Amino acid sequence: MIRKSISLVVILVLLAFVSTANACSAGGIADETGDLAVGAKLENFTLPDLSGVQQSFDKLKGKNGAVLVWVSAQCPVVKAYNERIIQVADELKAKGINLIGINSNATESLDWVASSAKEVGYKFPF
Repeated sequence: MIRKSISLVVILVLLAFVSTANACSAGGIADETGDLAVGAKLENFTLPDLSGVQQSFDKLKGKNGAVLVWVSAQCPVVKAYNERIIQVADELKAKGINLIGINSNATESLDWVASSAKEVGYKFPF
């Protein structure tokens, strides 16, 4: 019985992996939903910064491009990677690439996000 249960779990995991891999390959989700393909140019957009001022992607990107990172004040995974995110932002900045933080959690207030970003030490546009 245990062997059948383990076999079923393995089969389900493999099916999930294969269907995810197929959906993410060329001609998959990116084409059907309009998501950007790797290497595509991102259109300009605006979002408010931590002060509530509208900032444009074109204004914030570096001379050699930008990397967008979704962060959260409460997410344990983001918290675990905060030091690495800051390190990567510094490494990219030296190459003319700006890291731009985007809050991924609509339930977090602007005050909470701003104080968390300051406490963590984010020096990149957020």
